[in-house]
Amino acid sequence: MRQTALDATLAFTEKYLQSREFIPGESVVPVSGKVLNSNGLCALVDSILDGWSTAGQFTAEFERNLAKYVGARSALFVNSGSSANLVDTKHQRNSR
Repeated sequence: MRQTALDATLAFTEKYLQSREFIPGESVVPVSGKVLNSNGLCALVDSILDGWSTAGQFTAEFERNLAKYVGARSALFVNSGSSANLVDTKHQRNSR
């Protein structure tokens, strides 16, 4: 059933998330700037099928890859910039 859901998601994205021609004065410009593609939407559905809508099966891998990409020892996934500021403040206090 899971594979059926993922196959249906892929079919949906291929049909409905195709790039459309931008026509000045007519085309809608999304305010969020989000970019959805087949891989991202399938990963989202895969995660949701596990019951995770927040940090789940992909989080540890994301943290490792992000840390490696930016040359850091580690990275921590948080839900917002405000939470990131709190994590940073706590880290600074603990490293003194």
